[in-house]
Amino acid sequence: FCDWPLEFPDVLWCSPTEAPFNQLPIVPIDFSQKGMKGTIFERDYNEEHQQNVVDNMNLLYVGFTRACSSLFVMAKRFGGKNTRSAIFPRILPQLQSVLEGSQYQEEGEKTGKARFTFGSLYVRKNDDGIKKVSENKFSPQKEDLQFDIQYNNKLVEFRQSNKSHEFALNTENPQEGYIQMGNILHHLFSQIKTTADIEKLLNQLEFEGILYDRFITKQGLKRFIDERFGNRTVKHWFSDNWTLFNECTILSVDDQGQIRQNRPDRVMVSETETIVVDFKFGKPQSQYHEQVRQYVELLQSMGFENVQGYLWFVYDNTIEAVRQQ
Repeated sequence: FCDWPLEFPDVLWCSPTEAPFNQLPIVPIDFSQKGMKGTIFERDYNEEHQQNVVDNMNLLYVGFTRACSSLFVMAKRFGGKNTRSAIFPRILPQLQSVLEGSQYQEEGEKTGKARFTFGSLYVRKNDDGIKKVSENKFSPQKEDLQFDIQYNNKLVEFRQSNKSHEFALNTENPQEGYIQMGNILHHLFSQIKTTADIEKLLNQLEFEGILYDRFITKQGLKRFIDERFGNRTVKHWFSDNWTLFNECTILSVDDQGQIRQNRPDRVMVSETETIVVDFKFGKPQSQYHEQVRQYVELLQSMGFENVQGYLWFVYDNTIEAVRQQ
């Protein structure tokens, strides 16, 4: 199949030599004859074109000189002037006149087939009927090998290859099942950008083996989430009206000069306000409010205006505003 483009669309990096373009040391130019001929980059085109001609001739030479016994070349008779096969209609009639014993036959002027032949088809024969062994070191002959199979009685240690082990607990224990559910929900909410992501993320959790038992199923979790996202405030938080930062670390320095990592669950920024929300899956505690206050103060110190903080207790589906002291 001797037919490939002589030149491919590409980017050619050129160094302009004329003002004011020479203020740039190097520029990317779309490589093409039409786009570069007649411009200050014509010399660059001619040089690259000449390199392509040499590369194509070398490639053609390699293809024509690697045949061991017979060479068959198939190409489009009229493949276009910018393809490798365009050379054959021009040179094959001339080649017939100088290569003794060659034949060139055409079927029609611009349609049909053309055939060029030279020499006779070589068929390798093995008169003695003995299979000859290749002398090529990279072509070893197959042979049967005898080997012993050994085994031991050591038990194989089982390790899970997916993420399910991060959430696997004894779900026969209601308390542990409750904890497992909270871990999964927190993992899920940390990845939801908008409500449109929920179905895709649930499928991913099921695929990863995280949703695998009768205690937590995809269908049950979907119903639970739909009920929580029916809250108007929650639906607003998970809309596409925000610039979102999910679980992004904010560094701060405490009174002792130690660097602290602060990681709010969800920070939402719009042109008029900034909202920081922490998801909670247990009972309300006073330190939760203090934690969100610190997030609000950090965001204010970073230049965000009208910052509001909230706690969302997911199981109860209650939202508490965090007031600044």
